[in-house]
Amino acid sequence: MGTRQVINHSLLKKDFKNGQLPRGKRGPRGLTGPRGPQGPKGDTGPPGLSALQPVLHGKTLRGAIGADYHAFDNTASDFGVDMTMPMSAPVGLSDDDVFVNVLHWQNAGGQTAPTTTDTNPGCTGTPENPTAPPGKVCIYVSGADHAFNLAGYSVLFGTWASKYGFKLKWDASQVGDTFVDATWAYTAP
Repeated sequence: MGTRQVINHSLLKKDFKNGQLPRGKRGPRGLTGPRGPQGPKGDTGPPGLSALQPVLHGKTLRGAIGADYHAFDNTASDFGVDMTMPMSAPVGLSDDDVFVNVLHWQNAGGQTAPTTTDTNPGCTGTPENPTAPPGKVCIYVSGADHAFNLAGYSVLFGTWASKYGFKLKWDASQVGDTFVDATWAYTAP
C-alpha cells in the first residue's frame, strides 16, 4: 500500500476529529450592521392616575398620619393633625366618614393604650394593611401614648365635607408626651 499524498489546503474541518485542530485566536469583532426598520406602533396603555383628578371608583388611597406633642399641664388638652390626601375624593368627607381603629395598637413599653368610640365595622384592616369601605376613611393606630378619645373629622367646620383631606383628633389628660402613629386608607365610592 502506498501513502496518499494530500494536496495543500484540500482538507476541510469535517475531515478531522474533535480536538485534532488547534484553536486559533479569535478575530476582531465585525462591524455593526445597519439599524432595522421601526416596528409597528403598540397599543395605547391605560390612562395614568393624576393628582389633579379625583380618586377613581373602587380605588384605595393609603398613607400615614400622626403627631407627637407635649402636654404642659394635667387638664384635658386637645390635640389634632390634618391630613391632605394625595388625590381628591369624588365626594366630600364629613365627620361621619372618618373613623379610628385602635385594636392593633402596640405598647412599646410603659405606654397607655389609646381609646376611641369613633369606630366603624367596615374598618377591618390593620396598620400594616389599611383598608376602608367605599366612601370612608379608616385610621389604624399602631403606636400611641396618652392619647384618649381618638376621633376622625372633616377638615371643614360643622356639617361641611371636604374632598381634600380629614383630621385626626385626641385628648391628653396629664403632663408629658402624647403621640399617635397610624396609617389610613380611603376607598372611593
